[in-house]
This record gives sequence, C-alpha cells and structure tokens, in this order.
Amino acid sequence: PKDYGIETWRVKDGVSDGYVNARSGPGSMHSELFRIPAGTGDLPMETCLPPDPGGGKYDWCLMTFMGQQGWVSKNGIERE
Repeated sequence: PKDYGIETWRVKDGVSDGYVNARSGPGSMHSELFRIPAGTGDLPMETCLPPDPGGGKYDWCLMTFMGQQGWVSKNGIERE
C-alpha cells in the first residue's frame, strides 16, 4: 500500500446522490458504515488498496470522518 502521509482529501462536488458511502472494507460489496457529503474536505487518508474481488474498478481509501473510519472509492474523492 502507498503511504500518503498526512495528506488531506475531499469528497468531489457532484458525486452521485450528493454523498459517498464509507464501507467496512475496500470494495462495494462491503457493508455501508456511514456517508460523507459532497464537498466535505480536510479528510485524512491512511492508505489506498485495490478493491477486493468483485468490489469495483477503482482503488479504495481508508478515510476518517467525524471520528469514524471507513473505506471510500477513490473515484469519489480528490486531493485537496
């Protein structure tokens, strides 16, 4: 896994339904833990990994939002 240090990321404006899902693991088949609204910034990222088999085509990144950790598709976020 690539170490991104303490970079912060944000949820892209205009993501589907106005939020991204944070999941329990790297892939769309993992359970949804919480949602992060579009435009939310200052999100620390720990690491990014390829999705588990069947979990989509984009990498998934471990993010922290309001004290909770979850995996978010890299397709819905961008570096600040």
